[in-house]
Amino acid sequence: MTIMFAMLAILSACSSDDGNDTDAAGSTEATAASAADTPAETAAEPAAGKPVLKITAVSFATSTITVRNDGAADVALGSMFMCNRPNYAGLPDETLAPGASTNIDVSGLQLDAASGETALYTSQSFDSADDIVAYIQWGGAENGRASVAVAAGLIPAGEFVDNAGGDIAVE
Repeated sequence: MTIMFAMLAILSACSSDDGNDTDAAGSTEATAASAADTPAETAAEPAAGKPVLKITAVSFATSTITVRNDGAADVALGSMFMCNRPNYAGLPDETLAPGASTNIDVSGLQLDAASGETALYTSQSFDSADDIVAYIQWGGAENGRASVAVAAGLIPAGEFVDNAGGDIAVE
């Protein structure tokens, strides 16, 4: 089901974290894509109460992102946020059952098929490894929220999808 939602500008809520995107070790430095050219699975043991969501597809042609609930509990999406730095949006008021997927209209996030990222957060703390719950980057590894996803255990440092500028589908 495709969900249409109004984009919420929350740039003022995230402006204070703009200097915290690369750690001292340079974990966002670009390297070759992984052998499988797909992002890592989410951590096997998520924090208690943390949703287990995965971004399984990005369509640049239709400006949609597919999100799947890989957890054992329902996940309320309405209080969550999607990030494609510097663009941010609130998610629709929908509950995603275990194993279910939904397509989310992200036309307002201005995704770039050549290189970019998108992430899901449980709050507007976009520099928090505790609040990021899903992440994907493509075309390169030097994206604004990659270090947050690495710190949260969502991806290894330097990993990205080599999509050659096309749509992305991962499992």
